[in-house]
Amino acid sequence: NKYLNIFEAVDTSKDEENKVVGNYLNQTTKSVKNKLKGVKTLYLGEGSKVIEQYPEEGSIIDVNDTVILKTNSDYYKLSNLTGYSKSEAKAVCGMLNIKCTFNGYGYVTGQSIKNKRIKEGQRVTITLKEK
Repeated sequence: NKYLNIFEAVDTSKDEENKVVGNYLNQTTKSVKNKLKGVKTLYLGEGSKVIEQYPEEGSIIDVNDTVILKTNSDYYKLSNLTGYSKSEAKAVCGMLNIKCTFNGYGYVTGQSIKNKRIKEGQRVTITLKEK
């Protein structure tokens, strides 16, 4: 019986770590920042409104996942994606309309363009390694 209580406590703590992603489209970045306190978040661009999001509304994320939000910006920079999963990096490439080539499997360890302005259709090579 004691063991059962321990497992129940562990399960409860796991539930608290998981969050359901809301719909952040057309909301101000300021209001979304308040809603996503404690969640790893990457903002693409410096706009005032969210125009695209990953993962989609209703997705369940845990503490290791990143919510990626594209804003209504005049230009975009490709952030340092080191440590991001391949699916998160693919989402960033898709949102920015850039052509990404992935080498390896796992998590991002390197990229050919980092923290620089990028244009649609630009080519980027992303290196991955398993953790």
